[in-house]
Amino acid sequence: MANFCGKCGAKLEEGNGFCTNCGQPVKTDVSPVNVNVRPANVDVSPVVAGENFEAKPTRKKWLVPVIAGVAVLLALGLGIATTLFFLVKGNFEAKKEFTDKVDLGNGVTLEMVKIPAGSFVREDGRAVKLTKDFWLGKYEVRQAEYEALMGKNPSNFKGGNLPVECVSWHDAQKFCDKLNEKYRDRLPAGYKFALPTEAQWEYACRAGTTTNFSYGNASDTGKMNFNGNYPDGGGDKGIYRESTVPVGSLGYKNDFGLYDMHGNVWEWCADWYGAYTADTTDPVGPTSGSNRVGRGGGWCDIARGCRSACRGTFKPGSRDSIFGFRVALVPVQ
Repeated sequence: MANFCGKCGAKLEEGNGFCTNCGQPVKTDVSPVNVNVRPANVDVSPVVAGENFEAKPTRKKWLVPVIAGVAVLLALGLGIATTLFFLVKGNFEAKKEFTDKVDLGNGVTLEMVKIPAGSFVREDGRAVKLTKDFWLGKYEVRQAEYEALMGKNPSNFKGGNLPVECVSWHDAQKFCDKLNEKYRDRLPAGYKFALPTEAQWEYACRAGTTTNFSYGNASDTGKMNFNGNYPDGGGDKGIYRESTVPVGSLGYKNDFGLYDMHGNVWEWCADWYGAYTADTTDPVGPTSGSNRVGRGGGWCDIARGCRSACRGTFKPGSRDSIFGFRVALVPVQ
């Protein structure tokens, strides 16, 4: 084993009692100076026998809770978004339940007008009160609408925009029943399609007026389709068209926005015909009878028969080119 100088670290020659490099006396049992320096960044931990040695990436412990938090937020956001979607969808569908246009298919729509609750003075001088809003057809039921729902057209004067005629009270009732069956899930709660009561019809026809016609006292063939040879209320003679005309074609509508409430075709009402009853709040007419009420007059009638107050009485099975109807959406009695 070689010896080294304890002062300068030089290798000592055997047999010399001093260092030939620095002259320092030395002992021969001096251990060599350990000149190896361990770098500070070197891992000299021993590898345990049998252990596979591999570099393991340092795990970022903060990442796990962050990821978990993000997942929770996303779940909450998805839940809120889903809830909002169904709320909005539900509200939208609720609004879709009933509109003023009833889709009968194939591009055919039945237009309705909302009539606010109110009162009017009947021809007998009694004030009649209607306590609930209702809807009434903007026009008499057209042939296109009747055919779209019923699959047939019984009319004498043919034309899609002409009012359907040659329909009995029973035919009109079946039309309303079929509408209820088709739209029962989309009607306002407590309402149904039906023929209007006589009181509802007159209230809607008058639209707040007290005159013979909703536009005044004097008959006018420019505003209604009747036999113009027989005017009323000081009106002049006018056209006798000898047939129905397309609904709304004369251009006149009353203050509720309803067309052809005077003339064109008689419109079936729900009531039995009879003397007015004492009930003046939401009246529905007699409980029985042999004839049904018709209102509005027809294309071949004299002007007096087309007045707001005029009442017609007809067998419910009658079918003629003067009989049509207008649909209502009314409170269930």
